[in-house]
Amino acid sequence: MRRTLPPLVARKKLDQYLGGIISKAYMANLDSRGEGPPQVKLGKNVGYLRDPFVDWLQSRLRPVSEGGES
Repeated sequence: MRRTLPPLVARKKLDQYLGGIISKAYMANLDSRGEGPPQVKLGKNVGYLRDPFVDWLQSRLRPVSEGGES
């Protein structure tokens, strides 16, 4: 994933880079609660630096159990 993401990823483009698994609205909610990755801002646009974002995402990934969602 580090090789496919640009160095700075706009929050509004995350769903495109991640195949729709995370929406910009979900990330905005996490950010408002202080649960998202470190963010950067330029004007009204919010984005994430690649490496801290990937580290944050990997810390949240977990496998789905055979019986359904975990």
